Amino acid sequence: MKPLSLKHVPAAFTGPKKQRRTMTLGPTSTPPDLVLTVDALLALYPNDPALGSPYNTGKETFGQGSHFKRGASMAGDWVFEALRRTWSHAASRLGMKTFGYHFTDPQAPNEDPFSVQTGVNHEGEVTYVFGGPAFAGTPVPANLLSLAMMDYWISFAVELDPNDGRGSKRPHWPQYTPDNEVLLQLNGGNMTVIPDDYRNIPIAFISAIPEEFQR
Repeated sequence: MKPLSLKHVPAAFTGPKKQRRTMTLGPTSTPPDLVLTVDALLALYPNDPALGSPYNTGKETFGQGSHFKRGASMAGDWVFEALRRTWSHAASRLGMKTFGYHFTDPQAPNEDPFSVQTGVNHEGEVTYVFGGPAFAGTPVPANLLSLAMMDYWISFAVELDPNDGRGSKRPHWPQYTPDNEVLLQLNGGNMTVIPDDYRNIPIAFISAIPEEFQR
């Protein structure tokens, strides 16, 4: 993974960690640290719909305001991606056998009318693990992906490794290690290994100051 660059983050966040100050807050006052955090977060997530979530949907805002996709991107990274990446880093560095995935399979609009607007949402992969698409007559890519995911999960449960060589033919799922921080992209049209470095700088910023994001 490339070294992390924080050149786009305000200088207050690139030096040594600031000493926390004790202060009395009035009804309308805001902790200075929190103001700086918000300013930095907004700088790292520009108000450009082409960069927001759902990703790869261009300037489309689905009838929402211009900040809709910006907010969705921040919320997704804050609540899910930063924590998952932190866990993957910590577990692999402690020598634990670790595997990570990035589920990106498009959701069928006829099953979820809001899927175009919401993208691939949280828990979207659960039905695949239990064979929903495989037995529901959904399009072939989702069907085959569901079969592969069932075999990956069963293999992991039995062997503590998703690559037991049994069941459906599927790509090798590489272990996540400090020297090879990769994920298996679970997508019926493109199941492949990808580096775990998407949105690296903003996610690293969130992970670096977890106490600010727990307020």
